[in-house]
Amino acid sequence: MPHATVNILRGSLALSLYVLNTIFWTSLLFLVAIPKLALPMRACQQAFARLSVTLANCWICVNNFNLRLVNRVRWEIQGLAGLKKDAWYLLVANHQSWMDILVLQKALLGRVPFLRFFIKKNLIWMPFLGQAWWVMDFPFLRRYSKAQLRKNPGLAKKDLKAISRACEKFKLLPTTVMVFAEGSRVTAAKRAHQESPYAHLLKPKVGGIARTLKAMGGHLDAVLNVTVAYPQGVKGFWQFICSKHETVRVKVENISVKSLPFRQGGQAGGGSHQVQEWLNALWRDKDHLLEEMNS
Repeated sequence: MPHATVNILRGSLALSLYVLNTIFWTSLLFLVAIPKLALPMRACQQAFARLSVTLANCWICVNNFNLRLVNRVRWEIQGLAGLKKDAWYLLVANHQSWMDILVLQKALLGRVPFLRFFIKKNLIWMPFLGQAWWVMDFPFLRRYSKAQLRKNPGLAKKDLKAISRACEKFKLLPTTVMVFAEGSRVTAAKRAHQESPYAHLLKPKVGGIARTLKAMGGHLDAVLNVTVAYPQGVKGFWQFICSKHETVRVKVENISVKSLPFRQGGQAGGGSHQVQEWLNALWRDKDHLLEEMNS
């Protein structure tokens, strides 16, 4: 059988397993949503949050089995020592592919609390996934153009309020708040348009990170600086699941909140300008690290 045909069959099998797995577990999550909406008491919300996380972790476990069964990815993961399942983390990562989320879930499942991340508002209508994210209190954010923000600067505050509301819910249970600081998947065209000073990254955006630090500073135990590399080249979701052998490298740097240069009153506070300076330095180091990890 031609190699290309085998790859298409492999990708089709993997995609079918992902879809069936998603439909099954998200359907169970929808059942949790009914009593969750009807019983707003804090104790009930905590119980439903725990149940939702258990179901979501089962979902991820089957996705990870799918990766082992069909794609046989070679994983090279560093920096997992010292991570805790009962802590609160802010995870900051680079973003290259739709596979990044599956990669991070695989690398950190059972090592840190369940990953929650910011999602574009229009993705709430994605079948099954969008509704599941809503049930699990993922923050949905709108993306406004520069022209819209110039016309109505108040629009930017809507997303910041949505982040603050989500962070209040995240305090119910240990959580890992994941932020792709670049705000978009990196491409050569986007780097050129931005005039990015980095060889492998877009310029990092501070808004979501600064707001999360401010809203959860007293709860956060550490910032996880995670770098994901695909030494055989970045691939889209379909290209990746059609491949039999792939290498994925993940490096986790555990940064204690106590070591952050912009702490205020013992918490991870600080103004946006201070956080941006710290983030720029983090990104310079990450760019050099990606050069090494891709070699």
